[in-house]
Amino acid sequence: IMIHGSPGDGSNFNELAPELTARGWRVMAPDLPGFGASRGDVPSYSNLAHARGLLAMLEALAIERAHIVGWSNGGAVGLWMADLEPQRIASVTLLVGTGAQHTEGSGSYWFEHAKYGFGIATLVVGAELVPHFGLLGPRQMRWAFLRNFWDSDQRPLAAIMAELETPTLILHGRKDFLIGVWAAREHHRIMRSSRLVVTPGGHFMPFLTPRETASHLAPFLARHDAREVMPLIQIAE
Repeated sequence: IMIHGSPGDGSNFNELAPELTARGWRVMAPDLPGFGASRGDVPSYSNLAHARGLLAMLEALAIERAHIVGWSNGGAVGLWMADLEPQRIASVTLLVGTGAQHTEGSGSYWFEHAKYGFGIATLVVGAELVPHFGLLGPRQMRWAFLRNFWDSDQRPLAAIMAELETPTLILHGRKDFLIGVWAAREHHRIMRSSRLVVTPGGHFMPFLTPRETASHLAPFLARHDAREVMPLIQIAE
């Protein structure tokens, strides 16, 4: 299950998914509620709500166990899924993914929420009062993107990551300008069941280096397709 970031939708994996299906994996890349073709307002756009929604999807599709690949803000969704129903999650990959609050932006929950609150006021509400000729994108996209961050609380994630036993691959680009590679190293330090792989790339690995990205994902997924296989605790840079 590939989880897109914010803003984004399932089509973000149009290059990466075929690389994995060619290696024999069944890949699903849904649009999260409120994003892409999943239009319309929802009660909560939080990463926790998205995690619950995806777990409900697995239940509805009778998928007993799945690997989770969370790109960017989708990483936090994957962590919540593993916390809520660890028996259903075979592995988690943080693909240049978000995690602990202190690695996000300024590191301050209150400053980050003030920032996104200002974004809602200006880019959603204010933008409807002045002509922007579509340059800001559809209103629903702006609303979902900003609400996703506004509704989410990453403060519990550090404790969750420290206790998580689900095998985790932290795959990060050294040139990522949105989530610095130091955050990936910090996540690896926190997570006892993680393997850290740092590539020469940046934040947009699913688009720009799909084959290389799949080459790291495929052996990790294969290793943990069976239950109770010990995770590799190592760093590859």
